[in-house]
Amino acid sequence: MKYTIPLIVVIIMQSPLLRAQRVESGTGYWYDGTVRHKGSTAKVMSNEPRPLRQAVESLSEEYGWIVDYEDPIYSDAEAVDRTEPLWVASHPGVRRRLVVGGKFESEFPEVATTGSSVPEEKGVLQKVVADFNNSGNPGQFTLVDEGAGRFAVVGQTKGTSRTSGHYWMT
Repeated sequence: MKYTIPLIVVIIMQSPLLRAQRVESGTGYWYDGTVRHKGSTAKVMSNEPRPLRQAVESLSEEYGWIVDYEDPIYSDAEAVDRTEPLWVASHPGVRRRLVVGGKFESEFPEVATTGSSVPEEKGVLQKVVADFNNSGNPGQFTLVDEGAGRFAVVGQTKGTSRTSGHYWMT
């Protein structure tokens, strides 16, 4: 009985729903994305300068998927200066910290199976990428099926698209 209460406390503290989100000091960005499960749906949530990368990484860790990620080339118009004013004042001429994204979340159906099948994985990734493209965060992305259960989330540069590992002019 004397070990029951400490064991319960440890189990509760390890619960992903009850753990506090670790936040980067001074920015409000999260160190890790999260995947939350509720009934037959799940929600991936992220908050960092590259929120889709963080969301994809969270999904990969949660489900054991192999998903590569490639940023687009962001324009200066998409970047926000997040450099501390005091640091800028004491370091004239040094490059500032520019970031491009923020909070993002996507909810998707979660089918209870013994393992991940490629169509389910592809459908979830397509939904997450489409939700990101409509989120107001900078950048547009596509999902590339690289075969053998491997996918790539690829940022699009204006005037190009990627199919099967090759860039094609659109």
